[in-house]
Amino acid sequence: MALVSDYATSHKPRTCPKEGLQDHLSNYSRKKGNPEIANVNFIWKQQKHLQGVNRNDSINFDRVTIGKRLVISVVNPKRVFYVGDTLSVKIVARDTKDRPKIYGGDFLRAKLFSRVPVNASTAGRITDYGNGTYVARFFLSWPGNLSVSVQMIHSSEAVQVLTKIRDNTRRIMACGFSDEGRNMTEWMPCSNTANRSMNLRDVCDFSKPFINATFYCQRPTLSRCDSIADCHRDRMKTSSLQNHLVNLDERKLLLRPPGQRVADCAPIDMYTENLDYLQTKTKATGTLLTGDYNAHHNEWLLSKKTDPPGLKKGSKSWWWTAKRLMGQGDKSDIPLLSSENQSYIQAEEKAECFANIFAEKSTIPQDENDKDVPHTERRTTSNLTKIVFWPKQVRKVLAKLDISKATVPDTIPARVLKHVAPELCKPLAKLFRLLMENHYMPKQWKVAHVIPGHKKNNKHDPNNYRPILLLCIISKVMESIINKALWKHINKNILLSDKQFGFRAGHSTADALTYVTQHLHDAKDKRQESRLICLDISRAFDRVWHSRLIAKLKVIGVDGNVLKWIENYLTDRELRVTVGVSNRTNGKPLPLCAPGLPETPSEGYWFNGTWYSLKCQSRKFPSVRSVFGCLQNKSVLFFGDSTIRQWWKFLMNLPKLPQTGRAAYHAAAVYGIYNTTLEFTFHHFPRNNDQINLQFKMHHYLAERIDGIKGGPNAVLVLGLWGHYTAEHIETFRSRLYGIRYAIERLHSRYPDTKVIWRTSNTRDHHRWFHFVENSDWYAYQLLLEAKKIFKGLNIAIIDVWEMTSCMWHDPVMHAPEDVVRNQVDLLLSYICPL
Repeated sequence: MALVSDYATSHKPRTCPKEGLQDHLSNYSRKKGNPEIANVNFIWKQQKHLQGVNRNDSINFDRVTIGKRLVISVVNPKRVFYVGDTLSVKIVARDTKDRPKIYGGDFLRAKLFSRVPVNASTAGRITDYGNGTYVARFFLSWPGNLSVSVQMIHSSEAVQVLTKIRDNTRRIMACGFSDEGRNMTEWMPCSNTANRSMNLRDVCDFSKPFINATFYCQRPTLSRCDSIADCHRDRMKTSSLQNHLVNLDERKLLLRPPGQRVADCAPIDMYTENLDYLQTKTKATGTLLTGDYNAHHNEWLLSKKTDPPGLKKGSKSWWWTAKRLMGQGDKSDIPLLSSENQSYIQAEEKAECFANIFAEKSTIPQDENDKDVPHTERRTTSNLTKIVFWPKQVRKVLAKLDISKATVPDTIPARVLKHVAPELCKPLAKLFRLLMENHYMPKQWKVAHVIPGHKKNNKHDPNNYRPILLLCIISKVMESIINKALWKHINKNILLSDKQFGFRAGHSTADALTYVTQHLHDAKDKRQESRLICLDISRAFDRVWHSRLIAKLKVIGVDGNVLKWIENYLTDRELRVTVGVSNRTNGKPLPLCAPGLPETPSEGYWFNGTWYSLKCQSRKFPSVRSVFGCLQNKSVLFFGDSTIRQWWKFLMNLPKLPQTGRAAYHAAAVYGIYNTTLEFTFHHFPRNNDQINLQFKMHHYLAERIDGIKGGPNAVLVLGLWGHYTAEHIETFRSRLYGIRYAIERLHSRYPDTKVIWRTSNTRDHHRWFHFVENSDWYAYQLLLEAKKIFKGLNIAIIDVWEMTSCMWHDPVMHAPEDVVRNQVDLLLSYICPL
């Protein structure tokens, strides 16, 4: 019987081109691997004496990098940095005897952070110059006093050890083959890589070449191959194998605690007293900006007790700052909002809060909206079934446009429309006629851009704001003509009571008061009793019952194309709330979250517990309604490991949905109110479980499941594969990912509008020996780079959570805390519902 470690390390599954999938691993002939990987052992032997290893293979610990001895300094020192600048920090590695290192390779993690008055942080991008010198670059995203910390996860010598053992199997799987006749189970070693030296008759091959998946077991003596039942990680044999992979010095080297160094240059004073200058500078350099920088600035500025640096007393900037400190800033600014024990600081948070409040105020409860409309007899024999749009009418309305009106959302100024009215009236009249004949209203015209306007009382209470709606001007031109035709029909047929004084030309509140007063006097003269009932209907115009309105229009003779157009006009309307300075910034706006986004200086930053993406316009989904409003009528299919399962569980637990199936294999939850299906499928072996036996035949390969999916615009695939592959040969991971890539291509050839999202690996803790050998952060980061390379050019979105987890305020952990998961899910939903 051969040890699994013998046959598992002798063959590398090849990374196939698309055309060769059917022939992949059909035999055990040895193939050439990646030359870079094949030469690792050679490089290791040639450079031992240069990189902290003695000629007798023992570690020279005097040459090992010490994290606490890192020397940190600012490359481009200034007295003041600005939001949008790049801060470069030089890191010099030093050894045990405090000597500068002459070679690179240390695995470092850099973070820029502030704690008072705001808790914010971002990760740095580190460049290794190969001579013991590194540069960490940070994109400055918020103002305040900032500090830099650099943590050494693995010294360069430890990375050499990890590199040396990477191409070896570092985990042994065992699978049971059941013989029901003999009532016995044979446990045999299994692996994702094959042993070329073994006879084919001694191997059970469970590979699926078409999807690039391999799995082999040593053939049992008494049972058949198809009797495979359960599998698990053999803890004892794995531990023994790992102990033989490294010597005592190498083990000691890996188990050294990671060192951390806080920069001597900290704190860095970064002040943003001149936002106009910042925005102009940002536009010139093309820097990507996001978030409410006024909010970041105000929260920090109000905590300052001394004069801001670099301000000349009496200057414009000085007065601007003084007014801010006295609370006399821009009247249009929305201050920090607080509602139901929750605070809203950032522009996105405030906008989402206002959107939820305004939507709730303008939405009739479903049970009320479903009520039967009472029948009412028609009040006229005259019908209004069509409206003719004459160029003369259109020109007249255009000529009366108020040039001070906002141009949102079409950005066509009213002044321009008014000036070109003679030339524009004919094509617009034709357009309006076509829209009426087809009873259609363009989707863009149904979007109301809302600016919150303060009414009275506490400005920090979002309920004290009213919506100011900005609509498309051309849409309002058409509506004006239709409104005039409706009033003409109503007045001609005398369809309104002579006692209605509101919203009618030639009638006013004074007329109503005169009528009531005269009625009271007449009753008094006749010695009669008068009773006055006053009703104030709450939100009467915010919550118009559309079904009842349509029924009333029929009663007064509105029918045909006119009525159908009005029905279309009232359906599928949207509101978008604008808060903060994002709509008037001179900076380049971030793109919507979508596949194929360009690289940015940083993935984003944390600010008071909220992640702000610098990759795309991420949104916040604070409530069950907002989350499942995005997922309405969608099937979201999660495939991968336990980090993807966290996302699935978070969404499932929001409305406390019941689960069907087992999350160790396949589970699902359905939210009937929103017609949303959430499914999770755990990937096939390799798996790290050593406590329980997992049924082999209950597992599915991701590529296999993707081939069986019915896609479409309402199908979303969320994939994540890394946690259980860090202990595998790198070629095994590449092989699986190429199989998944080709399955996605086949899916998009059938359903091109199916959304596919890939979640990258994240940082984790290192406490126990097997964490370093099997699950090192260095291994996880290599898988991240491989995934980005293999999926390059594919129509999928990649959510990179590495920087998000490396700079979070929690200690590193493989399964992120719930508040971090919430922000990750918000980013996921931003890709599913970018608008």
